[in-house]
Amino acid sequence: MKKFQIILLLLISHLLNAQDIYYVAPENHPETPGDDLRGNGSYETPWATFQKGFVMARPGDTVYFRGGTYYSNGTNIINPVKYPYGLGYSGTAEKPITYLGYPHDVAAGNLPVLDCFHHCTTMPPNPYGDTYNAAISMHLVEYIKFKDLEIRNVFQCDSVINGAISASDCANLTFEHIIIHNVGQRGYWIQGGAWGEYTDDPPAPWESDTTRWINCDVYDLCDTFVTNIGNAADAWKTIHYKGNYVSWEGCRAWNYTDDGWDPSPINGATRVLKNCWGMAGDKYKNVDPYVDGVERNAFKLNGLREWASVSYSTVEMTNCIAAFSKHGFYELDYRLNGEYYNNTAYRNDIGFIGSRASADHPRTSTYKNNIAYGSTGLDPGLKEPYELALMGDAYVESHNTWDWIRTYPFFKMSDTVTVTDSDFIVIDPTAVFAQLTAKRGPGGSLPSISALSLAPGSDLIDAGTNVGLAYNGDAPDIGAFEFGIEPGTGNWYPSVSITSPSNGSIFSDTVAISIRADASDPDGSVSLVEFYYQETIKIGETSTYPYSISWENAPAGTHAIKAVVTDNQNAVATSAIVKVTVAPPITDPESGLLWPNPNHGIFTLFLPSPLESTNDLRVISLEGKVMYTGTMYEQEVQKNFDFSHFRPGLYLLLLSSGKSLLYNKFIKL
Repeated sequence: MKKFQIILLLLISHLLNAQDIYYVAPENHPETPGDDLRGNGSYETPWATFQKGFVMARPGDTVYFRGGTYYSNGTNIINPVKYPYGLGYSGTAEKPITYLGYPHDVAAGNLPVLDCFHHCTTMPPNPYGDTYNAAISMHLVEYIKFKDLEIRNVFQCDSVINGAISASDCANLTFEHIIIHNVGQRGYWIQGGAWGEYTDDPPAPWESDTTRWINCDVYDLCDTFVTNIGNAADAWKTIHYKGNYVSWEGCRAWNYTDDGWDPSPINGATRVLKNCWGMAGDKYKNVDPYVDGVERNAFKLNGLREWASVSYSTVEMTNCIAAFSKHGFYELDYRLNGEYYNNTAYRNDIGFIGSRASADHPRTSTYKNNIAYGSTGLDPGLKEPYELALMGDAYVESHNTWDWIRTYPFFKMSDTVTVTDSDFIVIDPTAVFAQLTAKRGPGGSLPSISALSLAPGSDLIDAGTNVGLAYNGDAPDIGAFEFGIEPGTGNWYPSVSITSPSNGSIFSDTVAISIRADASDPDGSVSLVEFYYQETIKIGETSTYPYSISWENAPAGTHAIKAVVTDNQNAVATSAIVKVTVAPPITDPESGLLWPNPNHGIFTLFLPSPLESTNDLRVISLEGKVMYTGTMYEQEVQKNFDFSHFRPGLYLLLLSSGKSLLYNKFIKL
């Protein structure tokens, strides 16, 4: 009997923790044709539709889509609470659900293509009103990842605007190498579900939200079934909230009628864009000759709600390109605390534009190492190129191709550097657009291009200031691209990046911090890797692989670490900075250390010694409401928390076992 019980417990444990792999293939696949009725989701007998894969996958599962075209007859839905019965499941932090192209097919250039051309003629009428057409629609789910997929021909079926991929009340989604094109509405329409302190009516379904796009393309978008034709086809339209982190890296948008990016932060979401390119182009410029409503902005950064105010950056824009658009980098609010570093605006009507600043409404964003060049719009007063429209009072800016002045038009082109066509390897507009929209490289990476890259001898090389990004030579360059060859030598610069610790790591003052870097040289060898903090204070150096050192007795506080590599011809390159925090010593062994405190909801609990048993964790508000439950395990000595979605106030953190109770108070700012 006891043996049977053990076997039963093992079986139940397996069922609860099983993580299955399924396969889907087009019905006409030459090797393994898909069949929803007779298939079992195996490699040999796969299912035939996206919808079947969505319905069958449970938390922790992976669904592979074989290469080829899937002709869809209606929106493919993931909605566990759909009436009268749910469709699909949500993932969890421990067990995300992953939907991706089959790697062997993807490597051969054969992506799964979801073609939605027939939706508007094959979908049954909506008895409740309008048709919200989409390729993929999600509701009330989190921790779902999509990778290596192509979606096309997602049109408006009536006047309703949706997205080729839509999500409502969702969180913690990841999209990697997703190609969306030929769309009659938005590319993405994402409404986050972790609104935290924004409102309690209704309560947010999710505690936090980190949603990411990596190496994604959206192009050829134009909405037509509306009064103002073309005024809604954004590549990305998103809504998120304070404490949410939304990022795009290596993404592109081109040939669209409204905005490439239009992410709304509501009361303070953080929006991060790295190495992204937005090019509205002229394809739909005159789509409606009677209505001047086609915006054609590259990056439109919406502002906060009227009552909201934050002390941190809500926009981090680095190494991005805005080109062939009406407005390049367009900031609609003076309170965004944006950081615009090493970006290039080229042949937009206006390169950089923002709300007018004044003493009552100062511009809080910072602009450094940016290029504004070739604007096609003319200032209505001066009849000169409209490179900038950052009107009003002074703001923090330096090492750009312009300088602020206190009178209209509130800028002049820089006296320190002069920008001409000769500063760039490729500057012809037709060639630039062709390169910016070229086919992606291996693994979905951005194409390697020379367009808008600095030419040898440009005075923009080494003319920037250090903003914490990686750079070659003595100083950063100005613009989106770093020059790769050491001037006057023909020697390619080496490269270096810190791989450990991760950015934002927190350490006890008793721990030696291991720092590791990847370093390489394309035409020689690495001679030396040095590590610094606070820009100039040397931690140590190494000349042998793996390039790592141990930082002992690090002082308390937050430190910016960088690595500097020197190659065999003495060319030097500097890594992007990594910020780490060292906590002060524990002074109360009875309660440990909760640090920093007060905080914005992100902090670490340090214990004086490792736990001897598993402990329960609870965070309780002053009203007695349990805001969080969790666990710390035997031998753990510290734990990181992110309660940035909590309302400001005083909270209790309780750590308890059957034998003891430890508590700390913390103030959420």
